[in-house]
Amino acid sequence: QLRHSSHKVSDEALHVGNPLEFKHQIRVCNAFPDMGALDIYLGAKCLTGELPMAYKSCRDFAAPLKSGDTLEFRLGDKSKGTFSVADLPNSDGVLLLVIHRHDSLSSAADFESHVFAALDSAQVVVIDTYKGKAVAVAKITDRSAKVPTDPKAVAPVRSEELRYDSVVAV
Repeated sequence: QLRHSSHKVSDEALHVGNPLEFKHQIRVCNAFPDMGALDIYLGAKCLTGELPMAYKSCRDFAAPLKSGDTLEFRLGDKSKGTFSVADLPNSDGVLLLVIHRHDSLSSAADFESHVFAALDSAQVVVIDTYKGKAVAVAKITDRSAKVPTDPKAVAPVRSEELRYDSVVAV
């Protein structure tokens, strides 16, 4: 699993030193509010290339990661934060990494990470990176659908509140 240098993340379902090689795709989301766009570096290699990541954007990268690697996030020539890879899953997977503001008073960065499980169903990760005073609720809702046996009838719509900092399989 991924770990920011100042955060401990659970090591469940992880194994270090596995001789097998797994395919890890990195999905990075920029939730760091700034007018400028972020570049991401793995060592000296700029993963974002000619297209830095704007605020509220996500992008997938096929960079080969290993334990001990660091990803540096830069805004222009200034470093906004460094994320250290502690461990990687013992399976193929998508590794989600979200950079966001640490608090409302500084421009320091913080990170949230998640490894998507290898499931047949879709998964939704709900991460609250907002640092203001307003409060909101996240919900997931079915689209209304016609009942196949009665063209005039509409199936009941299900709706469920999603807790922040949680994962839901749908």
